[in-house]
Amino acid sequence: MEMAIMPLCLKVSDLSKSYRLLRAFRPLLFQSSEHISNSTALGDIIPYSTVIQFLFSRGPPELKLPHQAAGWSTSRYSQWLDEHPSEKERLTLIKGTLETYVTTVKSREGKRFASVYPIMLQLLQTGLQKCSS
Repeated sequence: MEMAIMPLCLKVSDLSKSYRLLRAFRPLLFQSSEHISNSTALGDIIPYSTVIQFLFSRGPPELKLPHQAAGWSTSRYSQWLDEHPSEKERLTLIKGTLETYVTTVKSREGKRFASVYPIMLQLLQTGLQKCSS
């Protein structure tokens, strides 16, 4: 990717925060959920909300994505994210989504949550705690 971008700028290192995020996130794509949750890039380069949103893809269908739980289209969700750059707001939306998932599991008298759920919950709690400090 750097080779493709190099002709467009003098130093790749001068690129935006988005590029640094992409570079840090790329190695996590094929890692286990546990490994992702222990990444040193979390919170500093990669927002907790971004990682948690990625982890939704590893859950069962009952673990709906935030926009699905809210009844929004993908474009509406994208607009919401653009309008709410605050990490705390994004994590609050995710918190509501995870609470909906817990309610769904309990209403079906389920006793087990998806294996990725505790990891997502731990990341959410850490992220919210860092937003508050």
